[in-house]
Amino acid sequence: MKFSLTNKFKERFYDAIKLKDEKFIFNSLHEISPADITILLNEFNSADSKYVLDIIDLSISSKIISELDQDTRISFLKVFSAQEIAKYIFNREILYMNWQTKLSHHIVNGINGYVPRQRMELQSLLLNFKFVQTIPKVV
Repeated sequence: MKFSLTNKFKERFYDAIKLKDEKFIFNSLHEISPADITILLNEFNSADSKYVLDIIDLSISSKIISELDQDTRISFLKVFSAQEIAKYIFNREILYMNWQTKLSHHIVNGINGYVPRQRMELQSLLLNFKFVQTIPKVV
């Protein structure tokens, strides 16, 4: 079945987010492709979209995040903690398989020698990120 993003569905979905209706959200997205979910989540702010991603399966959430353009992804990930970002970033198989599909690179044993620029930029940010626990307290 082809997904159609109607205003009625968007309004109902937005109400479900505000009411924290996880059952409706999960069931609504059950048979929708990650690309269509990405289009839907672009209609909402980052915090609301994060709430939805926390409900659905990690592999689907990873695919959705990889579908975002770079600027949207960076602003979107600002609402995530470092630990939350890490669970998406270190699900590398999904990320690389998605890029392989889009760019038609051949993969041998899961490795094609290609590392997406966005992945490297985000990895660099993560490596330079200071956890709150590591910052000295000023007395």
